Amino acid sequence: IDLENGNGRKRVNFEQAYENFHILIDLVEQYSSCFAGYFFYAEFTLLLATVFLGVGTGDNVFNLIRNGFTMTGMMRVIGSTGLFFLYIHVCKIVFSAAASITKAISNLKYRAHKLDAVISVIDPSSMDKSKKFYDHVCEGIKLSGFRSMGIIISNSLGAKVAYGALTLISTVAMVAMKYVEL
Repeated sequence: IDLENGNGRKRVNFEQAYENFHILIDLVEQYSSCFAGYFFYAEFTLLLATVFLGVGTGDNVFNLIRNGFTMTGMMRVIGSTGLFFLYIHVCKIVFSAAASITKAISNLKYRAHKLDAVISVIDPSSMDKSKKFYDHVCEGIKLSGFRSMGIIISNSLGAKVAYGALTLISTVAMVAMKYVEL
């Protein structure tokens, strides 16, 4: 809200709002294209290292159970478990940093909705323009956010990947328990 009317009421410059919205979307796209390679390599290598650390930790636990509880075996389990959880935490931090950009873009919908509500109170004659701007923002943010390899990185994507990984891990653990004699 930046223009004052002669009677003291405030008006919204929608032309400037559209322009600023597109500047923001373009900035996010440029940032995304600059850091997409870094994100892919960082997340991919961290994820591979995490998987191998998880397998190694599982192997250390099975060796500890098979060979008896020795101090060396327990130190290997503690060390590999600590590194495994550290790598999981670092993967989460890198992923969350990218997802926070997408979350900030999706929050524009709520800000545009609040603007629409304010305009309906202070300037009912601009409600049509406000509704069109709100619709434009809603359509524009659907395909915006931090991208890597054409995929929009978001918290919901992280939750889906984590759910799939936990399902896979639990399945492998249950099958392994069937064939391992304790």
